Amino acid sequence: MPLRATVDGREIDGDLVPLANHVLVRPREAETVSKGGILLSNKGKEKPTEGVVLSVGPGGVDEETGKKLPMWVEAGSKVLYGKYGCEKIQYNDEEHMLVKDSDVLLMYSGEEPTLENIKIPYGKVLMELKEKPTESEGGLILSLGSAKPDTKVGKVVAAADGMLGSDGEVLPLELAVGDTVRFLYGREVKLELGASEYRVVDAGDCLAKWAE
Repeated sequence: MPLRATVDGREIDGDLVPLANHVLVRPREAETVSKGGILLSNKGKEKPTEGVVLSVGPGGVDEETGKKLPMWVEAGSKVLYGKYGCEKIQYNDEEHMLVKDSDVLLMYSGEEPTLENIKIPYGKVLMELKEKPTESEGGLILSLGSAKPDTKVGKVVAAADGMLGSDGEVLPLELAVGDTVRFLYGREVKLELGASEYRVVDAGDCLAKWAE
């Protein structure tokens, strides 16, 4: 007799099916050893915010137009998602996450996300933060604290295919890879790409762009 699936310890018929614009994610296991080779305790293990997408909902509905909005996340892909707003659930005695597609920061294939294998959600861009000047206009050398990356200015290193309109159509994005942008707010994304810091930013939070 085949084993039956369980949700929070209760047996169910069939599989767990995400609804609307939710995706079911199996999180990646937390690292047990630090980069320096130190064995981490349970408290020292950083909770991963990435995993494999097991299944995808049919898509949400725009409240004003009533039109179905397509999902861009694909089952079988790997995703990075925000720390907050996700619903934890025990599925087949393992921890899983139900995540809104709007809380998915990027999708990728392969073992680790790189600039070559990532896909950015509709209406978002990936910014590499610009370094603040190490010397002031008057020629003074700034402290290391003053020379940290500017969290409001970045260079677009990856961009979505467009913005999703209220009718479900994909509209052109006003930003492109290579643009330097002033923005209001971005969510941090940890990528193993040297010492640079990255943010995923909504296009609506971008204030101005220029070329350098």
